[in-house]
Amino acid sequence: MNNKTPTKKPKEIIINYLKIAKSKVSEFVTFVTEKTKMDRKQAKLVITIVILILVSLIDILWLVIPYHPKDKTTNQAEYKMEDIPELVNKYQQIISKDPKNFKAHYELGKIYLFVKEREKAKVEFFLALENAPKDNYSASFAITKLYIEEKSPEMAEKMIDTVNYSNLTKEDFLQKADLLFEISKIYYGQNKFNESYNTLQESYNDYAQSNSTEKLELAKTDMIALLVDMADQAYYVQKNPTKAVVYLDNAQKIKENPWAYARMGYLFFENPRLSAEYFDKAYSFTPSSVNLEIFIYTLAQAIEQCKALNLDSDKSYYRGVLERVRSENLSAKIQNKIILTNMEGLFEKQANTDDYLPLIYFDIHNAMEKTPINYLKVRAVFVDINAKIIGHRDMIIINAINPLNPQKSVTNIRMEANRTIKGSELPNNVYTVLLYISKDRPDSWSYAASKMIR
Repeated sequence: MNNKTPTKKPKEIIINYLKIAKSKVSEFVTFVTEKTKMDRKQAKLVITIVILILVSLIDILWLVIPYHPKDKTTNQAEYKMEDIPELVNKYQQIISKDPKNFKAHYELGKIYLFVKEREKAKVEFFLALENAPKDNYSASFAITKLYIEEKSPEMAEKMIDTVNYSNLTKEDFLQKADLLFEISKIYYGQNKFNESYNTLQESYNDYAQSNSTEKLELAKTDMIALLVDMADQAYYVQKNPTKAVVYLDNAQKIKENPWAYARMGYLFFENPRLSAEYFDKAYSFTPSSVNLEIFIYTLAQAIEQCKALNLDSDKSYYRGVLERVRSENLSAKIQNKIILTNMEGLFEKQANTDDYLPLIYFDIHNAMEKTPINYLKVRAVFVDINAKIIGHRDMIIINAINPLNPQKSVTNIRMEANRTIKGSELPNNVYTVLLYISKDRPDSWSYAASKMIR
């Protein structure tokens, strides 16, 4: 006979806890009413207000208390502080007798690194490098890591280039690939996209040779995102759409992806049918890779173009896509506590012409997040009163070198449309700027704010 007590189901346990909690709250309300002469309704209201105040105070303290990130210094080993003097003396004595002793210089460098004597550590690592045994690259890797931490990608790359591929162990091979990956990130944070891409491509090739599938996919995704950023720079900054298309083609060769398709949609914006096709491909992959407003407008223009050319089958295709897309909502309010303030939209008159450039100024605040934001991209879409898009612009606002710190702001951000409008179009018209934010690479857009300008 089984005398075991039946095990309660999780749902029953939760219900029991809720009953206990309800009972305790009721007892507390009764206690408050007895002590304060308030009725139960008033007591509940007061308790709720007190709880809200306490939560707000905790939130404020969370922001005010200084944030001290962990020291990212590369410690090669852990030592006990009381042993440091003896160890330093030990290796210095070895070096005095044998100045070319690789191990003594290398171990002394690790000890100096542990006590944060970085310059002394670097000297010892360089001395170790001069006397390193064949195929021993530990000193080279140690110096490379120091330069990476100092945000000196050029020096780190020079150091890693001294490592001979032909004699690397599998562990060393992967370590070199990882360091190249980190160097690429530093270049990217300094907006040196070409240098970033070159080192990332070398890292990618190494991961491919080492059959490191997980790291290969990570490098592949970063290469695609970087090529898309390079296309943005070529198109918006260098005014070179042909170069932008080359970058996007290269991104697609690595792996078919929505972000390159979306950019092609922008590049061919003047050709509505082609633009709509690219946007549809991007949307089918990842809906958040495109802006709903731009996509719908392009589809509407493509339909009108098909009507004019009597392309009934194409018109039906675009109309079907339009109906499907309209049923979806991409403009979810961003939830990452980033706020845009002090927005000012205006039309800037171009010199010696009757053309005006729509643009917007604003500040971005990291309002609630405790840690810095290391990447932030903003998209501005300029729309007239007839829902016609007159221009758009993507811009990387934040990078790893200049992060958006808690309760700090990036001021005087300026974003302009990529086309001008005639002065005759300005009177009695209203224009709106829609702003989207992405904290991810590749981009994943969320609606952030809008500004109406006249």
